[in-house]
Amino acid sequence: MTASVLIVLFFGLLEVARFHMVRHTLDQAAYEGARAGIVPGASSADVQAQVDSLLAAVGVRNATVSITPTDFTQAASQVSVLVQANYGDNSWASDRFFKGVTLSGQATLDRETAAVN
Repeated sequence: MTASVLIVLFFGLLEVARFHMVRHTLDQAAYEGARAGIVPGASSADVQAQVDSLLAAVGVRNATVSITPTDFTQAASQVSVLVQANYGDNSWASDRFFKGVTLSGQATLDRETAAVN
């Protein structure tokens, strides 16, 4: 009887750990994507590629990425990246405890501007 309780507790803790791993990955992917977009000459495709790379490394599926601005011109002073994913699509076990929970990560960084002479 004790073993069954310990097994349930172990798998519950494992699922909570996965929940926080996905949450942290979304935060980190948004930050790294914003970093890729602040350098002169960067494009939204560079940001998307960086975010996708980090999400794939951890196995986060079905994430949506919003990049602001969509067109990187000299007038844009900041890059903002929002990454969202439904935890039910990324759970290792049943999404029973976190059903319908959408996790998100966001980062906004100032763009680097090259001096024009």
